[in-house]
Amino acid sequence: MIFIGIIRLCAFLMLVLMFIITSSLGFFLTEDSVRKNYHICVTQFYSRVLLWLLNVQVKKNFKDLPKPALVVCNHLSYLDVPVIASTFPAVFITSVEVQGSFLEGGLSTLGGSIFIERRNRGRLLHDIDFTSRVIRSGFHVVLFPEGTTGDGSQVLPFKSGLFSTATKADSPVVLLTIQYQSIGGKPVTAQNRDKIFYYGTIKFVPHMLRIFFNRKITVELTFLKAIYREDRKKRKLINDAYEAISSHYQPIINNT
Repeated sequence: MIFIGIIRLCAFLMLVLMFIITSSLGFFLTEDSVRKNYHICVTQFYSRVLLWLLNVQVKKNFKDLPKPALVVCNHLSYLDVPVIASTFPAVFITSVEVQGSFLEGGLSTLGGSIFIERRNRGRLLHDIDFTSRVIRSGFHVVLFPEGTTGDGSQVLPFKSGLFSTATKADSPVVLLTIQYQSIGGKPVTAQNRDKIFYYGTIKFVPHMLRIFFNRKITVELTFLKAIYREDRKKRKLINDAYEAISSHYQPIINNT
């Protein structure tokens, strides 16, 4: 497994270089929607290659999603992004803190992510308006409303601010759950979850390097429902979304 891990790491570095070159070409496109489509397609292609390289099997429990839409999903790992991107074309919302990091920020920028500043209300309102325009342009926009990754023991409370993008865009809110099921044929438990889940004080680079030495990973992505404007009241939207996702998600329980 050590030899395979080293091969995967070398292949990953080559893949990143190819992604940087290919995605950078998109910045020469002058029309916003064309450039956005290009980055989405490039991200989807390389996400599929990356998951194949890491031997990650995705079980997709849906055919098509309502489009355009704000897609809401729980969040456990940076692997969530390629898992979702591999199944349908999407733009991802992330934080300005990620934008400031060398590897994560650089790859997110090249992937066409939208960077949000939650702590500055003036900037947040601008970001909400921009994101709603992206949705109205015909794109899926993916939001992880927990605002961070969790340890899998529960779905963390949802932050409310960015749900208003769906209202401004007059689009449905699509609810998904992501559930990592097994590592190397063994169920994901509190004892082995750190091989996938990225949370708390775990360091990014050491954790990412360990990913290459995992055996087969299986993950399930499930479409729960779409909440349309006529079906929702603004004050209930966040609670309804949280209740649906947290009820479907099967928490990792520490049995020790």
